[in-house]
Amino acid sequence: MGTGYKNDISVLMPYSNGGQIVQLSKGVLAATGVAVPGCKLVCVDKNNVKWVASNYPYSLFKVVDTVVTTVATWESMDYGIGGLCVDKNNTVWVVDGGGWCVYPFVDGVKGTAVGTGGLGNFNVPSGICSDKDGALWVIKCDPMGKNQVTKIVNKVVIANYTVESGPQAICCDRNNDIYVINSESASLSKISGDIVTKIAVADFPTEICVDKNNALWVLHVDNKTAVTKLSKVVNGVTMKVISSGFANSSRGICCDDDNVIWVCDFQGGTFKKIVNDSLAETITVNANMIYIDGDATGMQAAILFEGGSNPPQPPPVPILSMNQAMSGGM
Repeated sequence: MGTGYKNDISVLMPYSNGGQIVQLSKGVLAATGVAVPGCKLVCVDKNNVKWVASNYPYSLFKVVDTVVTTVATWESMDYGIGGLCVDKNNTVWVVDGGGWCVYPFVDGVKGTAVGTGGLGNFNVPSGICSDKDGALWVIKCDPMGKNQVTKIVNKVVIANYTVESGPQAICCDRNNDIYVINSESASLSKISGDIVTKIAVADFPTEICVDKNNALWVLHVDNKTAVTKLSKVVNGVTMKVISSGFANSSRGICCDDDNVIWVCDFQGGTFKKIVNDSLAETITVNANMIYIDGDATGMQAAILFEGGSNPPQPPPVPILSMNQAMSGGM
């Protein structure tokens, strides 16, 4: 199955030429991109189709090669699109931050909202992932102000799990455990079965991804002290902290098929390449206002569809020649 699990990284440029996605292949940025207005989030399904969410306008787009189709639009959203993911059935899920619900899209067709009323009354849902059993996990703050993650099975809300303060990002690892970044409490919440465990990490965690060896990579950005660092967490223990070389405008982290970790500098137009737990290279793409979403390479899709094992190596990805630098612009 084509899961998008490869070395092509979908780089989002929401302010460049009205918004576009440009592929970064082994550190080389393609000379041209695909126009997607206001692109904010991206996920890759098992057919290697990209699904892109935008907040300007509030829309969901389907991208096949260079063909872009508008799948759905919303007139307004108080809090915008808060999350995007694909599940093991290849259903795409969109978090409606203003409607306090999530919507399924099957073959591009919008389904009935999940999460309205009762246990599923989401108050500003802000992140979503799917596990290998097909369950959805949604970050929310309920009307009482608690920090929770809601589990949805077969489009029915079945449980809420209380996590630490400031839940901000969420992912599923290869053991089918769920990890939530808690920015205010400098911790991860691990949900395994029905048990929630707190894992202490460095201050100001903001984003997370899983590598091919099931290690967690956590990006930490402290806007007050302008300190940005990257930590590697294995079995609940911080094994490595890379504390220098990152810009304070770092935004976005993902892992590719070579098990290389990529960190994007939103304003500086650079990518940091981490190889063998060390900062190996800074790649400048001469574009500003760029970032990568957590599923920019289809890694989460690969975990779901390949059953968590390392998939066979795909054919080599042709590297597009970059004969001119991509300019950002506001």
